[in-house]
Amino acid sequence: MKLLLVAGIIGLSIGVAAAKPNAVADLYEQLYPSDHAKRQALELCFLANRQFNRLDPDEREACYRQRLLLPPLAPVMPAALPPASAPNANFVDFWRASGQGRMPLSDVRSQQQNDRYLHPAGR
Repeated sequence: MKLLLVAGIIGLSIGVAAAKPNAVADLYEQLYPSDHAKRQALELCFLANRQFNRLDPDEREACYRQRLLLPPLAPVMPAALPPASAPNANFVDFWRASGQGRMPLSDVRSQQQNDRYLHPAGR
C-alpha cells in the first residue's frame, strides 16, 4: 500500500513538472536564487533560525528585508593581513605541529602517548 502511495505521488509530481516546467523553474529560482546576495541571505536566515521555511513567501521576504538592508562589510586591506609565514618557523616545526593533531598538549592522553618517546623504558 505504501509503495503504491509513493509511486502515485512521484507520478503526480513528474506529471506536474512536465505540464508546467516554467512554474517548477520559477519555484526553484525562488527557493535557490541565482542572485548571490539573496542566496547568502537565505542561508544566513536558516543558520540563525532552523525553523526558517524557504517555501513560505512571507518568510523569504522578511529574510530579504532583514539581511539585505545590513551595511556591506568593509573590504580587508592587504596591509592588515599577517605575514605569510612566521619568521622563526621552519620545516621541522611545521612537521611536528602537523603530527600533533588537534588534541591539546595538556590532555592526559597526549601526555601518555608521548611518555614512550620522552621516557623510554630501556634508558
